[in-house]
Amino acid sequence: FAVDAYVNFARRASWREAASSSLTELFAPQIHQSRLDSWPQHYPWIDDKGYEYFRSRLSQARRDVEHGLTITLDS
Repeated sequence: FAVDAYVNFARRASWREAASSSLTELFAPQIHQSRLDSWPQHYPWIDDKGYEYFRSRLSQARRDVEHGLTITLDS
């Protein structure tokens, strides 16, 4: 439900509002790291490679947030 709501918002909002909504990652890097650290114990059947995307988001999110912040503040 949450993903559908977010996609629907991004589809209907202006592109700047949609880009600004990505700033939620600015406030959550520790939460994402904590979740990622605990997933293998909760989902032992998932191969370690299955977490690669989420691991890559930890560093990519910082870059993406900087871009989103620039769009938001320059609007």
